[in-house]
Amino acid sequence: MKVMKITYSTEGEIRLQTDNLKINNGKGLNKVPFLIIIIIMTGLNSEIKKNIRILHKKIRESLDIENLSRIIIRKLTDLPEFKNAESVFSYVSFGSEINTSEILKRTDKKIFVPKITNDEMCMTLYTPDSLIRGKFGICEPCECIPCFPQKNDVVICPALGCDYNFYRLGYGKGYYDRFLSECECIKILPIPSCLICDDVGHDSFDVPMDIVLTEKAVFRRK
Repeated sequence: MKVMKITYSTEGEIRLQTDNLKINNGKGLNKVPFLIIIIIMTGLNSEIKKNIRILHKKIRESLDIENLSRIIIRKLTDLPEFKNAESVFSYVSFGSEINTSEILKRTDKKIFVPKITNDEMCMTLYTPDSLIRGKFGICEPCECIPCFPQKNDVVICPALGCDYNFYRLGYGKGYYDRFLSECECIKILPIPSCLICDDVGHDSFDVPMDIVLTEKAVFRRK
């Protein structure tokens, strides 16, 4: 199933439009080739976002993420912002995220990757033999030696989705928003086009992306 558009309201009503089927409030789920669980909530925004994350993750897991990753990462490394950056701060991909392994192989850049320590994220210089399985099963450096991006450095962020205002739908822990709030750098989000939606809802502490990159287009925040 190819996802065409996702929309939802602040009351938690979720609509998923595909090539040949519209799913409204969970109706018609038995007609799609994989199960999407949609719970309609009218309560707190955090509960609504929790269920939106479930939806986006299910959609992402249905995609040909290997092929999408090749296309998106090739476009990312062709960006002038990437080419001009001395250092690149990148997530280490996990599960159905856009695969960043090609970024980590770059020898012409200093590469920094995240480590979670005391429930906070720090960025540490990456070396090929430095990663171990850490929190949430994601590979991370053995040690935390904090480094921060400079103005022209690039930070590549993970997300379950984003909206047209350049706000990410993260995993709910706030690691990247807290980290980015202290940095003046170029923030890039690589993401499949079908996971861009009208509005993910954001709080005052959420940090918008500067560039959103899909397999189809590059969007820059003005």
